[in-house]
Amino acid sequence: MAILTKEQKDKYLAEGAQACPICGSADISGQSFESEATEVWQNVDCRTCGEGWRDVYALSFVETDDELNGVTK
Repeated sequence: MAILTKEQKDKYLAEGAQACPICGSADISGQSFESEATEVWQNVDCRTCGEGWRDVYALSFVETDDELNGVTK
């Protein structure tokens, strides 16, 4: 497995995680999401170069069920 440089990681994130950070191919496949405690992640594989990596997600927003359903007070 390759070691990603900071530049590769930054580019991958800036481009919306749409292509392999190793070879640049858009032929990538994400597995199911997994979680433990406060972390959520997804293992991703590149079908072109065969490399794999993990996308790690962070909480960025919170809303109530009422907000989701458009209820206003």
